[in-house]
Amino acid sequence: MKIAVCGIAPKSFHYRTYSTYLAQCGHDVTAITNADAVDAPVRVVNFARTTAVSRALPRGTGWTQRAASIWRALHGHGFAVVNVQQMTPDGVIAALLWGGPLVLTFWGSDILLLHERPRWMRALMPVAVRKATLLHATSREIAERLVAMGADPGRIATFNYGVDLEVFRLREDEPEPGRILYTRRLTPLYRPDALLRAMPHVLAREPGARLTVAGRGVPGDLEGLQALAAELGLGDRVEFPGYVAKDEVADRLRRAELWVSIPRSDSLAISLQEAMACGPFPVVSDLPSMREALVEPHACFVNDVAPEQLADELAGAMMRARSGAHVRPNRAAVEELGDRRRNLARFEELLVTAARRRRPRRPRGTPD
Repeated sequence: MKIAVCGIAPKSFHYRTYSTYLAQCGHDVTAITNADAVDAPVRVVNFARTTAVSRALPRGTGWTQRAASIWRALHGHGFAVVNVQQMTPDGVIAALLWGGPLVLTFWGSDILLLHERPRWMRALMPVAVRKATLLHATSREIAERLVAMGADPGRIATFNYGVDLEVFRLREDEPEPGRILYTRRLTPLYRPDALLRAMPHVLAREPGARLTVAGRGVPGDLEGLQALAAELGLGDRVEFPGYVAKDEVADRLRRAELWVSIPRSDSLAISLQEAMACGPFPVVSDLPSMREALVEPHACFVNDVAPEQLADELAGAMMRARSGAHVRPNRAAVEELGDRRRNLARFEELLVTAARRRRPRRPRGTPD
């Protein structure tokens, strides 16, 4: 089956996971994106490439050239189905320009933070949602937002691709006392600075605590956090290993006592499921998506990220973590909702179903 996967995050592990899986299943996959290459066995069409025409357009009218480029990328290739990965402005445009079977995959901020997007996008998102053949929500909260926009609940599949449960194995040994691990992006949405600001207060309560901030962001994010750590006098109590490959992430999770994720908005994060699979005690923002996977007392839900309040939560979580009562229930939950082998197969079936449900019109005389 010829499938187009459209999105502007070709370096994202999410984008590559979905695209690679479809190609491995034998589908002819084209990545319609804003880069010349994708680290996946797919054909790539860069709709955002600068041309002489786009450079000559008056300021403020470049979107017309971009929309035309997206239209050309979508048409003329005989795609059986188009999947839009993350409903960015370009994703909305692609959804509206494609007339055949369409599956929209929502990542989280694209719908949960829609109120922060331009007015035109807020107006057109419901149109795209109602037009789609099928909708792929990566959390129940996202599914509820789609229904509120007018989507038929029967057209919504709610799951994300989950984790490799063989790589993210449950720990066998005791974790390092006081080891706190952060594995989200370093961008402000995830509030890693709040975690750093809480650390002096954590150390006053737990002198042996150590923090690892493993992740990457846009240029300047890492440097800003390193400068903040130095300003707070954290010294060797915090480390910044940068990007960490999945095998090392799994090993660090098994050694950590706490795993922390305190974004202001989130879907059912893959990193959360990785942590649940390996055994650290989760300290997370009190968001609907977090409560889809976690229950008290097997996690700590945070509302206030002010330094002293967050430090209190972290210190309390360390005390609860040492009983180990959370480990087996959290592992069981992720085995139920986040088995990657099962969930990626569901994703493929979603696209196959959409392609069968509403095929593009064929010219007269063309055989089926």
